[in-house]
Amino acid sequence: MTMPTKYAVLVDRAPVRTRKGMMLVGPPGCGKTMLVQAAANETKGLLRFLTVKGPELLSKYIGESEAGVRRVFERAAAAAPAVVFFDELEALAPRRGADSTGVTDRVVNQMLCYLDGVEDRGRVYVVAASGRPDLVDAALMRPGRFDRICYCGLPTEEERLQQCELHAGKHGLVVGGEQLQAELSQLVARMPRLFTSADVSALFSSAKIEAVNEALGSGGAAGASRRAPAMSMGHLYSA
Repeated sequence: MTMPTKYAVLVDRAPVRTRKGMMLVGPPGCGKTMLVQAAANETKGLLRFLTVKGPELLSKYIGESEAGVRRVFERAAAAAPAVVFFDELEALAPRRGADSTGVTDRVVNQMLCYLDGVEDRGRVYVVAASGRPDLVDAALMRPGRFDRICYCGLPTEEERLQQCELHAGKHGLVVGGEQLQAELSQLVARMPRLFTSADVSALFSSAKIEAVNEALGSGGAAGASRRAPAMSMGHLYSA
């Protein structure tokens, strides 16, 4: 997405047929949405970002769900270059025949129409995320559609440590400079194996709330409001 957008003239002169469909798969909370947003930000505002939660487009009224898909692609075409991000694709486009009402079958057909014609709509890139790609209709993963599959897995201990260091700076964690990495390494070592990036973020947010509550309890609301509450390793462990 970023290369054809930042170097559009070069790509047009090549000419190069770039991929315009990708699916990110993996457990919830592992950064699939953030990865797409980061890629869009790399273009410094040249690439518009439209995000759609799968269930948001489903309607009980006949024809409304398909119309919602059409509106999304029309908005993207009008804002091109743009990326359309479908989150929770398995809810919007499950295997055809799985829905007794036929609503999602019609949605899949509508998506196939637009994915096959996306090359004629300018620079509109389509990215989807799914925690259960086995439930998504197989036709969507054929060449020219979501034919590039990228796995976003659980973070490693090293990646969790990097995330902790990032959140520590953001939340003002009070630890001696030389001790910070050692303290955070011990914290990471105690994290469960299935701890996701979202869990790391939630841990630091909870610890910050602990610090705020402690400041309110010790100095009162008036005193706490005059200074930013300091967060310590103790708050992280109690969170």
